[in-house]
This record gives sequence, structure tokens and C-alpha cells, in this order.
Amino acid sequence: MNPNEKLNMDVGADTLFTLEVIPPTGVELPGKVEVHFEKKFGRYFCELKALTYTGHLRTAEVLKDETAKKLAPLFDYWLEERAITLTGKYTQNSFMVQNAFSTNLNDAKTEMFIRRLLEHDVPNVQSGTVRSPCRPLKDRDELKAFYRVLGHTLPPELYEWFGNELDTMYNSRSSTLRDQSIQAASMVAAIDWGTSELNTPSIETVRRKLDAELYGMEAIKEQLCEIVAMVNRSKAIPKWGILLAGPPGIGKTCIAHVFADAFGLPFASIDFSSLRDDEGLTGSFRIYENSRAGYLFSSLFIARSASVLLLCNEIDKVRSARKSGAGDPTDVLLSLLDRNGYWENYLETTVPTDSIFTIATANDISKLSKPLLDRFIVVNMPAYTPDEKRIIWERFAHPKALAAADVAPSEFALTEQAKKLVISDYAVEPGARDLEKISQRIVGHYCKSDAEHAPHRRYTDKDIRALLGPSKVVRRGFIERPGQISTAYVHEGKVEFFLLEASARKGTGKFRVFGVKADQQKEYCEVAYEAFRSTCPDDLSQVDITLFSPHPLPDMRENYIGCAAFAAIYSALSDTSFDPGKTLFLGGVDLYANIFWDENNIVPLLNALPYRQVKTLFAPNGTSGLIHGNVDARCSVNIVEAPDARLLMTLAGGKTNSR
Repeated sequence: MNPNEKLNMDVGADTLFTLEVIPPTGVELPGKVEVHFEKKFGRYFCELKALTYTGHLRTAEVLKDETAKKLAPLFDYWLEERAITLTGKYTQNSFMVQNAFSTNLNDAKTEMFIRRLLEHDVPNVQSGTVRSPCRPLKDRDELKAFYRVLGHTLPPELYEWFGNELDTMYNSRSSTLRDQSIQAASMVAAIDWGTSELNTPSIETVRRKLDAELYGMEAIKEQLCEIVAMVNRSKAIPKWGILLAGPPGIGKTCIAHVFADAFGLPFASIDFSSLRDDEGLTGSFRIYENSRAGYLFSSLFIARSASVLLLCNEIDKVRSARKSGAGDPTDVLLSLLDRNGYWENYLETTVPTDSIFTIATANDISKLSKPLLDRFIVVNMPAYTPDEKRIIWERFAHPKALAAADVAPSEFALTEQAKKLVISDYAVEPGARDLEKISQRIVGHYCKSDAEHAPHRRYTDKDIRALLGPSKVVRRGFIERPGQISTAYVHEGKVEFFLLEASARKGTGKFRVFGVKADQQKEYCEVAYEAFRSTCPDDLSQVDITLFSPHPLPDMRENYIGCAAFAAIYSALSDTSFDPGKTLFLGGVDLYANIFWDENNIVPLLNALPYRQVKTLFAPNGTSGLIHGNVDARCSVNIVEAPDARLLMTLAGGKTNSR
């Protein structure tokens, strides 16, 4: 039964509920007594039938139907507070009276109380909206009324907490403590703590929404639809959170909005890059005058619901102050994802989290702890290829910019060379945000020229260069020589390819590294050299080896340079070359020349191989297994894998050069 159909709150003369009154002890009534409450012209009235008794109603018992029975707490409160006074003139078996509410609740708050009572524990109430919107209760008497009438709708831990806060409001001598208690209790009262049943959208509906927001990414959409199918089957929030991992601008936030809309949940988000410690999430204690609730509880308050889809944005960007003893905000996520509740400092109690659907985003999941990753279903989202960005720009970004400026597509055009230049030299970010900025710049230039009565109708590649400035791509030309090796790494979700060069000449057995400013990676290069010496049959005491990287490298703990360093040294000493444009050496190397994957997330790197035009990949054992089922179907590359670097060099072969 839909309570909104049973309870018509429009202005009129609709009976809200009927109460059968049991008289106080010692009072005899002439017969069955019923009180009919109605709302007429925006005010509440009641009609007392078959009664010649006047006085205060003190006892409320049986209500006529199951829906009306839910209103018993409101009756009890009214009657105990003597908020209902029945007086008037008896006329023909009915006693018409005006309901003189002496309570401090106005009609809007009374209506909110009635709705919350009727909607409590009703599973078919539509989710996704705030079911009883009302301004927060700001007065201690209003909060007392809430506790008496709606206290049973609170979670058990918050019911006890609310009673203690009321005691503080009425008995504390500190005005600051009283005000803080009113503020905290008001926030709790404003949240609907009922558990809404999730919508069960069809797979086709979700797929259509994803197609409207994201171009391509077929494997990602399939994985997301599998999650939707599981939720539909269980009709419950998934046990695990969903972690969308990938570079900026590829649609991670859009996916969270699609899920919120599909499952009918209010959307809330927290930007983790702005957090410095765990108090940002859990709030500050009320011993301070400027104390406040944490972002987590505030998100529920803003949504007015405990059933929300919570987007934890960029959880890898937390600026934690661990060295100063502050807590790590991501540790709070462990309790959130376990759905055991978390401790809110501002309330000084546990807040339940079993109705929160958690989706997180990250650019670089290697920065996340293993316990946190274990609580997520990780969805790896690759960067867009140049071909995909060309389609996104022509079909979505550019038409959107035209429509925003009210410019018809026929007013001006770009040559094919201009379009290619936009993608190859300016739209270099892994996502699609740069496409929107470029389109806005071009459309803005056209609008200005049109306003000056000299519209620019045709944009060539020269026009684009003049408008957008120098190319954002740095291209280094080189002549293929022994010692040159191509490799790559993943940093903050973005794949970077770079060249590593080695040279060998007569000397005293020195090994030097230039261009590698990252101390950790420099050490990995030294380990690769020691591994090469231990496996090399030749005496290197008379050979100096120099290793150089023309590309600035990030200082990451993962060993992404070891295999390439070993290969570069081998190439320089054996006078063997590998085409840097078509081959790629990946992985780390230990002191015994064993090669391994030291990246927590290598799938984006492997997904980037097709548009890099890599033909052969030299990597550790097990790489082909990682590609199968995890990497985009566009990835077609020959894989040479081995357990150690010396065997890998033997399999690699290469081209011997004569000097």
C-alpha cells in the first residue's frame, strides 16, 4: 500500500486518520468514541463523534488500520502534552471542534512527522529522493517532540545518543554545549535513517546510460553491467565498494552519477584530495567552539538520507600528515566498506553505514594500501587512444561547444589536416577534458570574428597553430644505435613511454647514471648493472658503462626501469640494437637477474600498447596471462617472456651492428 495514496495532504477536507478513544479510568462514555482528524484549508481539525464528554483526551489506543497505527506515537505525544483540547457545542450526535494545537510544531513540521511515521519501514517507497523534506529542527522542544514521536525510527545507537543530547540541552549550564547539542541532534533528526529498497534497473537501461556518457570502453561497460546484474539479483548494496582506476578525464565521475540515477539513490561526494587527516572525514570533537561534523556525516545530512551513493573522489591524492601523527583518512574507508559503522567525533557515537553504496576513484592505485584494495572491485579504465579522441571530438566535444554558443555546424569548418593536428599535437591528455577546452577556444575565436563582421569560415592547420600556440608534444628524433631501449611506466593513472640509453667504452669498470634524478629508480639501475655483471661471462673491469635517460622520471617505489636498464647495458656491450619504435622492455630486475612485475596496476600500461604501435613486448613470465581477459581487445602484440633477464636477452636476439 502506498502511504502517499492513503495520506492525501492537499488542501481540502480529507480524513487523515481515525482514533478510537479509550476513556480514562473512572470515566464512563455513552458508547464507542471515535476522533476523526482532518486537514482543511491548510490547518488541522478533528471531529469527535458520539460523545457528550468534554475534557482532555489522555489515552490513545486502537487505530483503525495498519497505516493509521503508525501514527500512534504522534497521538501519544499530543495527548501526553495536552496538545489536543476538545471543546465546543454538542449538536446531533457529533461534537465539532477546532483542534487547538498548543504544541510548538507548525503545520509543515507536523506534516513531516506524519510522513516519516507512515513511510518508516515501507519497502516500496520510491528511493532516490528525500522522502520527507523539511527544514532542520532548531529548537530543543521540537527536538524533544521528534524524539518522542520519531525516536523509534532512529538506529539503536543513535536513539540512546539522542536521549543523552536532550539531557544536555535542558540541563547543561554551558550555552555552548547546549547549542552544540541542538546542532548535532538537528542534523541527526533531518536524516531519513530508513533503509530504502534499491531500484532494479534493466541491464539495457544501464548500458544505454553508459553509452550516452562514455564512448568506447566496451570491456569496462560489460564489467559494470555485470555488477548491476549482481545487485539486481540480490536487491542489496554490494558487499564490496567499486574502485574506478584510471587517468583524469575519462569518465569515472560520470559512471558514479549513472549508478546513482539507475539505482535511485541520492548522490553525495567527498573530495579526498582536500583532506589532510582523518578528522576531515570523522569531524572534530565538541570540546572546541569551532567544532564541526566530518565530511562523511555531512554528506548524509545534505542528502537527508542514510541511503546514498557516496563517491569518494581521488582517494589516492590524500595529503596525509602521518609524520606529524595525524591519522590517514583512507583508514576510515575500511570501516565504511566493512559496513560496520564508523566513529563520528562530532557526535561522539557510531554512525551506521550499512546503507551506503560506495564508489571511489583513483588515478594511481599503487598508492593505496592492500587492505583497502582488498575491499574494492577494481575497474581499470584505460586512456583514450588518438582514434577514440578523434571520434569523441567530432561527435561529442565539438558539437557540444557549438550548441553552447548557439553556433550552427554549417557556419564554419576545419580541414582534415587541422583535425589531425588538434588530436596529435594538442589533445595529449589521456582523458577528454582537453578536447572540450580546445573546442571552446576555437568556437570562441569564431564568435569573436563573427561579431567583428569578418567571420572565419575555414580553419586550416596553420590557423590552429596560430590560435593554440606551440605544440604540447615534445618529439625527439634519434638515429637507431645499440644501447637504446624503450620502456614505460604508469604514474597517477597516466602511461608514459621513454627511452633509456647506454654506452660502453674502455675504462676502469665504472658505472654511472645520468638523467635519472629519482633516487629509487637510480638504485634500481645500479641493481640491474650488478645483476648483469654477475651473469656476464666477460670481464667488465676494463669497461666503463654509462646509462642515460632523456626523460624526467618520477620517484616511485615500483621498479619499472630494471629490465630496460639490463637490456640497454646488454645492447651496448654486445653491439646489438633493438628498434625502440617497435619494441618495449618492461619489468624490474633483482640482483640475480630475475625479472618481475613490480607494478600494482599494469593493465593501463598494456592497454596503451596498440596506439604506441609496439610490435614486440619483452616482459616477465606471466605477462600473457595478465593480458588475457584483462586488457582491451585492441591489444595485439607479440610477447616474449622469460623468468630472468639473461634468458630474455637470448630470446630477444636483436640485430648485430658492425662498426
